[in-house]
Amino acid sequence: MGNKQQQQKTERTPDHLFKIYFIGDPCTGKTSLLSRIAGHPFPESYAPTIGADFRAKTVDLDGKVIKETIQDSSGQEKFKSVVTTYFKDAHIFVLVFDVTNLDSFENLRKWHQEVQNRASAGIKLLVVGNKIDLEDKRTVPYDTAMKYAEEIGAGYLEVSAKNLSNVDRLPQLLAEYGMSLSEAKKVKQDSQSETTGKNYDYLFKLLLVGEAGCGKSSILIRYGDNEFSDTYFPTLGVDFKVKMLNVNEKKVKVQIWDAAKIPTSYYQEAHGIALVYDITSKDSFNKLQSHLEKMKSHASKKVKLTVVGNKTDLESKREVSYDEGRGFAESIGAEYCEVSAKDDENIKELFTKMSSDLVDAH
Repeated sequence: MGNKQQQQKTERTPDHLFKIYFIGDPCTGKTSLLSRIAGHPFPESYAPTIGADFRAKTVDLDGKVIKETIQDSSGQEKFKSVVTTYFKDAHIFVLVFDVTNLDSFENLRKWHQEVQNRASAGIKLLVVGNKIDLEDKRTVPYDTAMKYAEEIGAGYLEVSAKNLSNVDRLPQLLAEYGMSLSEAKKVKQDSQSETTGKNYDYLFKLLLVGEAGCGKSSILIRYGDNEFSDTYFPTLGVDFKVKMLNVNEKKVKVQIWDAAKIPTSYYQEAHGIALVYDITSKDSFNKLQSHLEKMKSHASKKVKLTVVGNKTDLESKREVSYDEGRGFAESIGAEYCEVSAKDDENIKELFTKMSSDLVDAH
């Protein structure tokens, strides 16, 4: 009976279909990854992909059936014109390199440029370092690859097609990524449409800005889902939460956005921006200035600012004093708040105050 139910579930019409494209240099293991995702043995001999190859994968995500059509492209130069013709149909691009081959990593910039030149707007990116089973031959440090992924607004994952490390995580991650893309579009369409039946008085878009690792995602998840995880994984493109609040006898709908690399349009549409830093990292605090400069170039002059010092649960490791953080906030005409996503300290108060200030301004 169980097998029959599982078969029926597998055969169910997919709720979502996402097209995924693996790109990168030859010999990085793209074909091996696809074979392993499909449940096949690891191919011990190398056979170059001619043009493109396809695999299909079905993933169950929160009761939804997600179908992924995954395409493996040839990394050979002579097939590049054929390969790039498929770019406009893809939702997600996976940039694959070999952690033991520095050239394959450095060439990701060329592949990324091809994506920027030919892909449709609104795609998502994931950088994947393959062959971590050959750790003793590694030439690309984890931190270097992670920094590059953050630079282009991508997530980062390391895998081994040979020993299956993190391979089972990849389809699930891509499904989450695709759903995030789908939901973000839905929320954006909802916010752009003016309907007479809306059940709120105000709609505000709040943006979390700051360095990777300062805890923006943790703040978002703590407020949206009341959850916290000690495991760090970078934001995959864009994440968001929607909340309904009662503020000053008004119904307020807030969309809170956290982006790995913030598009200009997000700044332009934001009503409130939280500049987030880690109180245990002076570097994350100092870099708020560069985020502020970018914000000034693109955001509305009416945007409300709040400087947020996160991780007050790590008081013994503090590198930025309360007075220093507050002084910076006052110098730019912003509110100031210190929080702990881990201990759920001042998280609710932060967004309630931001929303209240916006209601008062309207």
